[in-house]
Amino acid sequence: MKNLHDILTPLVTMLLVSILASCSNQTELPTPLSPEAQIVLKLTVSDTSAESRAPSTPEGGYHRGEGYENFIDVESQDFRLYFFDENNKYIAPFEVAFLLRCESGYSSKTYMVYSLGMTEALNQPIKVVALANWPAYPDASTLEKGVTTIADIVGQEYKFDASKMELSAENPVPLYGVTDVKTLSYNDENVADLGTIHMLRAYAKVEVNLNPDCVFPIEWVKLNRYNERGYCAPQGVYLQSQYVYNNYDQDYTHEPSIPAGAEVTKDLEFIKVDDSRWLAYVPEYRNVGRPDNQKSVIRIKFKGAESDVDNLYFATYDLNTSPNRPVKHFDVLRNVWYKFTVNKQSPPLVQVVPYNEVDLGPLFGLMIDRNLVPIYEEDGSIRYWYDRDTGLYYGPDKTTVIDDPYLTVDPGTGWTIIRDLNDRVIGYYDPKNGYYYDKDRNKVPYLNIDASTGWTIIRDKDGNVIGYYDPINDKYYDTDKKTEKPSLRELK
Repeated sequence: MKNLHDILTPLVTMLLVSILASCSNQTELPTPLSPEAQIVLKLTVSDTSAESRAPSTPEGGYHRGEGYENFIDVESQDFRLYFFDENNKYIAPFEVAFLLRCESGYSSKTYMVYSLGMTEALNQPIKVVALANWPAYPDASTLEKGVTTIADIVGQEYKFDASKMELSAENPVPLYGVTDVKTLSYNDENVADLGTIHMLRAYAKVEVNLNPDCVFPIEWVKLNRYNERGYCAPQGVYLQSQYVYNNYDQDYTHEPSIPAGAEVTKDLEFIKVDDSRWLAYVPEYRNVGRPDNQKSVIRIKFKGAESDVDNLYFATYDLNTSPNRPVKHFDVLRNVWYKFTVNKQSPPLVQVVPYNEVDLGPLFGLMIDRNLVPIYEEDGSIRYWYDRDTGLYYGPDKTTVIDDPYLTVDPGTGWTIIRDLNDRVIGYYDPKNGYYYDKDRNKVPYLNIDASTGWTIIRDKDGNVIGYYDPINDKYYDTDKKTEKPSLRELK
């Protein structure tokens, strides 16, 4: 594989315009960079759901992912791409000339890949296999044309423990993707567009939320029974059409891929995000068809409650029984976001949300005004302005300078960064100890910004929270964050 840095300097100026055009969903292909043939490929960190799991329609549909869930270490070239034929036999490596994130920051889920002058895959049906963030990659010297198969290179396992849940640039999620069979076809500008590879994350995401009406706070959340090893790629998946159906109830993999002897019965403690949200990233686990004492179960300890520990299965629940009875169990599958909302006095509510692609806005990367480039939210609104001459970011007002606009957690302390509407840092929140700090890192009793909503916290003279104000929509809410109030007077 070519060294990215060796060719970055001569190509960056010519590539930038072409790549930004590609990332902007324009149908016009980029201008050739040289007389050589040019191959273009789009990598998208993708998503999952299956009919066998919770049969409910999720609110808001697919989710793009958060934090480092989409991260690929481009600079260290922590990825590999290969050409295979229609019979899954190895042809050649896909030699990368240039790869760029289409969204700024580590949470980008779309990447553009360029290759120059490749001829090995011409005039035959081919598919491209993509691997990223793997503990190790196939030894290039062992890959034999016409002999090595996709199955030979996707058996790589990863080891898992609690430290793997702390996602970062040094601790990313293994990813896998493959295209359907196609034939390279160059247009008049000598460019072949291979389309999109949807990349599947190796982990499932499990989230437990505390119902705001619950009178008992959560002391801890743990997962009992999980796998200490997992496959970086789903086994037996050699076509994109095996996991992309463009149908919410069918996308993507339907069966867990689990190494033999990987199961352990000990507890795995969830990450406490805040007092109402607990999070875990875990390998796949088979629950369906097994007795309850062999199923993976979420154990929850409520402070002050009579029962010692409450068990929550990966299942839909019969809300008409008391106690509520799990009805339909489902497996823990890669790339799926399992959301549970729990209330000690009422039944758990289950939501299964697949991650999925969110296309970039059509104006992403195009200049507006003299030097500023807009960077968009998913709803089409502009979140930041980027000055390509100075490298500075600005808030929506085009004036306020923003430092590290995509950073949400302070890397030195692990504290949550709290920002105002222009994304200026106004303070920090320590989720482990429940402490607030001002922007100079001095401990304070509280900050008047709610970290989960960005709303202004309204307090009485004694510092007690009596409501919230949403400055974007100019609305007031009661302490439950749901009940709208006509004015501040109504909150007193």
